[in-house]
Amino acid sequence: MNTNPSQPAAAGQPVPRFLEATTIAKLVGFAVTGMLCIFTAIMTTVVESGGFWQYFWLGVCIFLFVCTVSLVIWATKDGLRIDHAGLSFEHKETGPGEDRP
Repeated sequence: MNTNPSQPAAAGQPVPRFLEATTIAKLVGFAVTGMLCIFTAIMTTVVESGGFWQYFWLGVCIFLFVCTVSLVIWATKDGLRIDHAGLSFEHKETGPGEDRP
């Protein structure tokens, strides 16, 4: 597992986080907000009181949908930086005279 080198582990400093753990936490957040989004979509269509409550549930549903999509994009960007068994999706620095693939 790779650690986040931006936070050194010195005395009194926080322990570096594993990139995989933060990506998993974001994916769990995606699952939770996705399920809440489905619940609020059901409440929007089932609640027949109309007026305020219907628009309230619709607003919460749209907000949770935006959060869900944002967490997926955020987790994907972090996941691409994780280097598994020497495979990297980022460009490596090359020396002078070398071409990038």
